[in-house]
Amino acid sequence: MVKTEKRAAEAARERAALDGELRRGAQARAKADREALEADRKRERAETQAAAELARRLQTERAAEALAAERAESESRAAAVAQSRLAAEEALAQKARETAEAQRLAAHTTRERRSTEQRLRSAVASRLRGRLARRSLLWIAAASLAAALAGYFVASWPGRPAPLADPLQLRLERSLFTTP
Repeated sequence: MVKTEKRAAEAARERAALDGELRRGAQARAKADREALEADRKRERAETQAAAELARRLQTERAAEALAAERAESESRAAAVAQSRLAAEEALAQKARETAEAQRLAAHTTRERRSTEQRLRSAVASRLRGRLARRSLLWIAAASLAAALAGYFVASWPGRPAPLADPLQLRLERSLFTTP
């Protein structure tokens, strides 16, 4: 009996030791479970934070893309405005060149017109002088002819007293005009 008691006592001690180890193992396991649970919670919080951070980054990237798209559109509009401004400036410069050319042409035409008018006036004046000279010559010739005719008529007028002439000449003239 004693052996059985010893064995039973030894078995009880072994059981107690095993129970103690089991308790320590259970406590260690509970502690490990708590630590694992805490680690899982930390990991979950970290994943949640990472997901939130990722969502913020994604939102920031979308906002940046939207800003980039707006900027590109704004730059495109600015380029279109600049291009239309350049086209307007070019059209204005072309109009200025055309205006300058038209003014130059008008000035040239005015100079030519004045020169032509002056030549025309000179030609008209020289023609008038030529006509007046011819007319003057005609008038002078006509006046001379009229004076000569007037002189002839005055000289041949019968009621006029004869100038004192030579008596022989008077007799000769009388004999010519009288018939016997």
